[in-house]
Amino acid sequence: IIKCFFKELHRSDPFSASFRPFRPFRLSSRLFVFSLPFRSFRFFVTFRKQVPAIHFELGGMERHNKNFNRSLKRAYTPAIVAIVVLLILVFRSKAQAFLIILMIPLGLIGSIWGHFFHGMMISRMSMFGIIALSGIVINDSIVFMDQINRNIREGMKIHQAIYEAGINRLRPILMTTITTVVGLAPILLERSFQAQLVVPMAVTLAWGMIFGSVLILFMLPCYYLLLNDIRFLLERFRKWLIYFYTGKKMQKTTLESVEPAYAEIHLFRGETDNE
Repeated sequence: IIKCFFKELHRSDPFSASFRPFRPFRLSSRLFVFSLPFRSFRFFVTFRKQVPAIHFELGGMERHNKNFNRSLKRAYTPAIVAIVVLLILVFRSKAQAFLIILMIPLGLIGSIWGHFFHGMMISRMSMFGIIALSGIVINDSIVFMDQINRNIREGMKIHQAIYEAGINRLRPILMTTITTVVGLAPILLERSFQAQLVVPMAVTLAWGMIFGSVLILFMLPCYYLLLNDIRFLLERFRKWLIYFYTGKKMQKTTLESVEPAYAEIHLFRGETDNE
């Protein structure tokens, strides 16, 4: 088709030609619509550089997929923004809210591997499953993070607070994951034609929860400690600047004192750092 197309192009006017042998093509001064495999896309990009007046675009399923992705972005982005705002209001910390959002890609890793194990392509139903998976992964992260903050409010050291939170929340997180995966198992094992529409969504949820829940138990404490170290260094640097310019000594900084949960205790008691 491509060879014949160029032969006709050399013998005809490209801005008014009507190629009878090529029904998938419609050529005009503004629009050039074609129906060819996606691997030919690079070829037509090169061809458009040679003939700038010709415009081409993908049609059919590719156009529907582009519209679907565009609408999905418009719906998913406000949802994530709303979740972040709620997390900031609950935890009173932008950094902790950002840590919870970082847990979403951990679930995506599991969903991608799940499609690979089942020999499936990521479809539109898989994208709907990813949206649902984001909320589930965030829920597990909220439960873990909230327990760490509670332990700090009770006066525990930072490492002990994380250790105790992992022990206390291990069973709820694992039980939630196991019960959900067991509930999705009939859909994963179903081989009927009617069930094939929702199988990609079930694969996304099941494998995403398995990988996401396990990785959260390991990665969230690591990220929390990393954030704590950064806060500790910044707070020490701030107090050093105050002492350098004013000569005023500040209260000694600890790993626990830089956490928002620790600050809430002193705020409740009416104490300040200067006291």
